[in-house]
Amino acid sequence: MKKLFDIDDSVENLIIGFLNGKLSAEETDKLNNWIEEAPDNRDLFGIYQEVWLASSTFSPNDQFNSSEAWKKINHRMKKPLSYRQAYEVRLKSRRKFIRFARIAAIFVAVITISALASFLIFSSKFDIYNDTLSEISVPQGSRSKVLLPDNSTVWLNAGSKISYHNNFNRKERIVMLEGEGYFDVVSNPQKPFIVRTSHLNVRAPGTIFNVKAYPEEDAVSTTLIEGVVTIEIPGINDKPLLYNLEPKQNITYNISDKSVSNEQIAETIEDDYEYDEKIITIEKPAKPIPNLLVRNNIRPEIYTSWKDEEWIIEGETLSDFAIMLERRFNTRININTDELKRYRFTGIIMNETLEQVLDILGLTTPLKFTVGKGVVDWEIDHERKEEFDQLLY
Repeated sequence: MKKLFDIDDSVENLIIGFLNGKLSAEETDKLNNWIEEAPDNRDLFGIYQEVWLASSTFSPNDQFNSSEAWKKINHRMKKPLSYRQAYEVRLKSRRKFIRFARIAAIFVAVITISALASFLIFSSKFDIYNDTLSEISVPQGSRSKVLLPDNSTVWLNAGSKISYHNNFNRKERIVMLEGEGYFDVVSNPQKPFIVRTSHLNVRAPGTIFNVKAYPEEDAVSTTLIEGVVTIEIPGINDKPLLYNLEPKQNITYNISDKSVSNEQIAETIEDDYEYDEKIITIEKPAKPIPNLLVRNNIRPEIYTSWKDEEWIIEGETLSDFAIMLERRFNTRININTDELKRYRFTGIIMNETLEQVLDILGLTTPLKFTVGKGVVDWEIDHERKEEFDQLLY
């Protein structure tokens, strides 16, 4: 057989063995050493390799037929070529490959762009048609700490629920709240954090605040601990009412039909509190507007300590405190004497049981109670009532 180039038989056998995948590790090292000896050797090896690949024959099973390929190489080798001609063959082959690679690159780019566009279109449609809600509910008698997808933290009081869509933190951060939640929000001015309740929204770029919005209650309140929040009350004369809350402020939105005056609310707060005399209203409202009361210079822990070991109660009427105890201890409290509702309680509750709390109430108010299965009945102790009335007046 006439060789294509003047090359040792041993080297050619190494190349053939390499192309057939039959070289040992030692033989592979010998071939590598020969290739690295001179640039011409590297070019020669490249020509053998290109001819080998160009002469490849595939069987129906897509397996490479090395015998047929080598026959084609032998046939081509019988035709003498100069080194220059062989180099030109190789160069021409490279040019064809480069042109093919460019076309393939354009094709791949078009396919990639099309695939990306399809992904964006169909993924958005997928989100629309699969717009699910994540919901976290806390039963009566429990409290829970929740980590949101943006790493914001929410403490939920008993009987509370939050929910958010599956696209939370992509374009916006919106949670729906029923009940009471303490929010520690990660700052992101580009994606404001919004708490939606049935009657108002709380918008915060990143701050700490408490929202109380139980659906069975006639008022919604927000307490700001750090940063700034904006209270949005929609649907008033088709324009939202906005109020920017500052730290150590509490805003209460009375949603009941009965209007509550500042004087009436002022009776329920201590003398060292400051509150706004102005009740926010809009002229000629489309519907009656309940009062908004803003309390300044508050002690935030009074509104937020429900989540802590020390639960601070200050000046709560027994009527309101009974509701708080029902949620905390998962029980029903019946107040059988209306007169008892006007008495107030102030104190700190730590790990006391319901019975222990009731005992404390019995020491500070004329309360007489009966504990049943899942229910507690309250009534006034008329004998002790006279003693308390003497102390009060």
